[in-house]
Amino acid sequence: MFRVRPYRTGDLKRLDLRDYERKWIDFFTYEGIEARLQLDKSFTLFKDETPIAAWGIYVYWPGVAEIWLSLSKGFYQSKLSCLRIFKRCLEDLMMVHGLHRIHTLISEELPVNQRFCEFFGFMPEGVQRKYGPWADNYIMYARVI
Repeated sequence: MFRVRPYRTGDLKRLDLRDYERKWIDFFTYEGIEARLQLDKSFTLFKDETPIAAWGIYVYWPGVAEIWLSLSKGFYQSKLSCLRIFKRCLEDLMMVHGLHRIHTLISEELPVNQRFCEFFGFMPEGVQRKYGPWADNYIMYARVI
């Protein structure tokens, strides 16, 4: 029913993205975002043959990486199963790549995403004011081992 495979160019286009994520895609274009991906460290989750999430890490230097995640609207139909898969994959990514710190930025306007990060053991570290392309504030979340 569920399967994870390495991310392939074009997977983001196939996701039925949430409104906030669609705003980002429209701003940067799919091609611009995919050019920034480290494809060997990115994955797509499928339910049957439908992609419902894409995620990955961008390694800055040994031990430190940023994580990204894009969810489709279909994610919410299988939320608990997806959360278990994400948790296992996050642990694997941290171990395989020898990470002692992984972080992400979440808009202050998205409390659901903030709770999502906290569920996975990420802690808020501070606010980056007027950081986003629309001059909105972002909170830096990190998980440190």
